[in-house]
Amino acid sequence: MQAALVFACDEAFMPLAKGLVLSVTDESARIARYGIMPDLHFIDIGCDVESLRWLGERGVTVHAFERRDWDLPPHASNFPRYADAQLCRPLLPRLIPGYEAYVWVDCDIWLQGHDVIKTYLDAVDAAQDKMILAPEWHYGHAFSRSARSALAFTHQLYERFYDEHTAEAYCGYPILNSGFFALRRSSSIWTAWLAEIAAVYGRCGSEPVSLLHLAEQTALNKILYEHQAFLPIDPLYNYTCGFSAVLRGQSGKVTVGYPPMPVLKAVHLVDFKRCGRQYMHKGLLYKRGAYLSATELGKLEALCA
Repeated sequence: MQAALVFACDEAFMPLAKGLVLSVTDESARIARYGIMPDLHFIDIGCDVESLRWLGERGVTVHAFERRDWDLPPHASNFPRYADAQLCRPLLPRLIPGYEAYVWVDCDIWLQGHDVIKTYLDAVDAAQDKMILAPEWHYGHAFSRSARSALAFTHQLYERFYDEHTAEAYCGYPILNSGFFALRRSSSIWTAWLAEIAAVYGRCGSEPVSLLHLAEQTALNKILYEHQAFLPIDPLYNYTCGFSAVLRGQSGKVTVGYPPMPVLKAVHLVDFKRCGRQYMHKGLLYKRGAYLSATELGKLEALCA
């Protein structure tokens, strides 16, 4: 299957994006043994020339993204530039044509297994037009916050973006994380997702940016649950570290912090502004951040609240 692996960021998050790229390219020979090595594509939402050069040297194709060129709601013009990394997702087949399937990976993820991409693409091949993505629901998440608070937060999102009826219908299901997914080009989910985002932003454009940050994912969840248009993958394949006990095991691998301490397949350093210092202290960056210069490490420190 001809596939593209796509990610995006601005300059502030480029140190994390480099970890993603290296976690793929350092394993490229082993990944290629499966006969699956997707082309790497980057959507530039505000990076320096030097960063774009670094990507190009590692075989990454760079694309520009301008909101005005696409069917996005008028309110989108008021959103911060980083929101483009979310707004562009339903547009991948149009932004980067010519592939049978697309794998989106947030720039704050790095891969810890050479079989990760194969697992997603095998699943999307079997699922046909359904989306492959992971729920934020794992035993490792269970003790960082109460089930009641998680339920209340999810209810709030659906109620703010939709209504009480929708909130009651879907808040009891786990959030399906849109930070790492695979989907066929032919799927109708692309157009439905874009239309849903436009509708939500049209209704809720005056909401705080901090809340609208989650509108794209909430819109996707509504579509996927309403039409049962997804196939869940093991949360270890997109493990949201901010909501869990996570550590570097004796083997050097990043694992769940509770027995039997399974190895994370994809390390998702969510909410870096809040959790970044903790991530760096625990050595959770790719190769513990050894690939970064002192200047780049300083940039990551500056991101943290």
